[in-house]
Parts: sequence; C-alpha cells; structure tokens
Amino acid sequence: MDPNRFDDWSRSLARRFSRRQMVGSAAALGGATLAPSATAAQFGGQNCQFQVRASIAAGPSAGANLEGTLEFTVDADGAITAGSMTPVGSTAMEVRGSARGRALDLVVSLPDNKELSFSGAVALLGDSCTGPAAGVFAGPEPGDLGAWRAETA
Repeated sequence: MDPNRFDDWSRSLARRFSRRQMVGSAAALGGATLAPSATAAQFGGQNCQFQVRASIAAGPSAGANLEGTLEFTVDADGAITAGSMTPVGSTAMEVRGSARGRALDLVVSLPDNKELSFSGAVALLGDSCTGPAAGVFAGPEPGDLGAWRAETA
C-alpha cells in the first residue's frame, strides 16, 4: 500500500469542508445516534423510496458519481431482503441489507460480481419512511471510498 495514499485522501476531504461544517456534521450524526430510535416493528412492511447521489472520493474509481432511485421494503425484523437501486439511464440492481433504529446498511449488487456497500443514518425513517439519509460507501473496486446522500422521493 502506498504510504501517502491515506494522507492524500484525508487532505482532500479536509479541503472540502471547513472546520465549522465538520463540527456541525459530527454534532448532527451524534444527535441522530443519541435520539430515541424507531423500532423495526414501527416501519415493518413500509415501502421506502429515495433519490440518491453518491460520489467516490478515493480509490481506483475516484471522481465517479452515481445518481438514481433507491427503493426497498423493511421487514418487521429490520431486514431488507427485497429492494432495488436504479441509476439514471440504467437498469435496476438488487439491494439487500438492514434498518435498525436510524441506522441503514445496504449492499447493492452490480454486474460482474461487484458490490457497493452503503452505511449511514436516516433522519426520520420511523413509520413514515421520510427524511434525508447520508453516509459512506465502499466499492465497486477494492479501495474505492465515497459519500452518499439521499432525499425522500
């Protein structure tokens, strides 16, 4: 591994956000973590639809962007066994994962046995399946890392 790769990546992230923006983001994520969470039973069977934007900040695919529609249903136990992500101008890809409280973890199956792994938080998933969501993701190539944001469709 290139010893300067992490340093270059962290510097590129630091240039994108001011210290004030970083503190605000950390406070928002901390607040979402400490706030009372919805139980899976509250949104079990709920169909959720989001417009997603993701961009790869580091790795072999750095600079690539993804935009599309994310749809899924959360089972009573929090499992997401049937879902899809449809990039703009492309076909739907399978999505599976879990939703626990405000935490959302998803795996998107891509062609050629590749995957995107999304992890993040949803502001108000609850029984209304609304609110913004954001987090980080990895893939499709080893070493690809990026950020994503979604808004209720």
